[in-house]
Amino acid sequence: MLECFVASRSPENQEFEELIVSHTVHFAKGKYSNYFLQEVLERGSDQLQENITGRVLTGNLVILSLDKHGSHVVRACFLRTG
Repeated sequence: MLECFVASRSPENQEFEELIVSHTVHFAKGKYSNYFLQEVLERGSDQLQENITGRVLTGNLVILSLDKHGSHVVRACFLRTG
């Protein structure tokens, strides 16, 4: 999935980004998809990173912090925001 994300171009990229943001919590909780989301937080556009971080830290922070895999994404969001 990461290869598809990196290789996608507009307007594909916009649709892909919307999909990622709308499924952020699901991806964060996944055994393997949490790694994908962490990579997107490193490689994605500033706007995409902000959207994901906002989704994680606003309303889903406790749920994801307590989740075995989601906690890694929470950490990545905090590292991103400094």
